[in-house]
Amino acid sequence: MKRATAASLTIFVGIALLVGGPAFTLLRIQDLTINTLAMGVGVFLGCLLIAVGVHVRLQSMSPSPAVPVTRLCPQCGRSNPPTNKYCDKCGAKLSTEGP
Repeated sequence: MKRATAASLTIFVGIALLVGGPAFTLLRIQDLTINTLAMGVGVFLGCLLIAVGVHVRLQSMSPSPAVPVTRLCPQCGRSNPPTNKYCDKCGAKLSTEGP
């Protein structure tokens, strides 16, 4: 849950920079190049933070990997694939009931 919260905060800051980037042009700085550069950096960082936040958010939402179902041998305890009727190690008959 902490990753999802951090991702949401990152997206929020990115949106704030993206929306606030053009506000740099309203500053009364004598050099127009600095205004343009500041606006460009704000927009770039905003887009970058949004992309990273979305990526982290999607990663935190992905399901955990599926664990394959196995059958335990009643005699030796070895894990066997669910399709086996007999243990690979000792040859004991495995339970025919579901896992």
